[in-house]
Amino acid sequence: VIYVAGSWKNNPDSLELASGEGKVILKYTAMAVNIVAGPGQQPSLLQVMLDGNFVNSTNSGSDVSDSAVKVDGQRLYNLVYDSGYYTKVIEINAKGEGFRLYTFTFG
Repeated sequence: VIYVAGSWKNNPDSLELASGEGKVILKYTAMAVNIVAGPGQQPSLLQVMLDGNFVNSTNSGSDVSDSAVKVDGQRLYNLVYDSGYYTKVIEINAKGEGFRLYTFTFG
């Protein structure tokens, strides 16, 4: 189950941020978490948290810098790469109206 906060539009192929800021929250069990996403008119900025803490050098994905991801094109973004398979809650704080989240993938 995915939980969202803020104003989102449920498109047939994506969730689209209809306001300036919003959140996506998901409980998962995996080592890696990826999203397929794209920006609105301008690049979007995502802040990534695991279990209430910002991701850090031990669990951040290859597209994360200082717990943030700049979404500047439509592609796959690696948000989490952990040392093993764990059950955690990921929270993605999105900024940028028009940001689109198409899907999650896990490894």
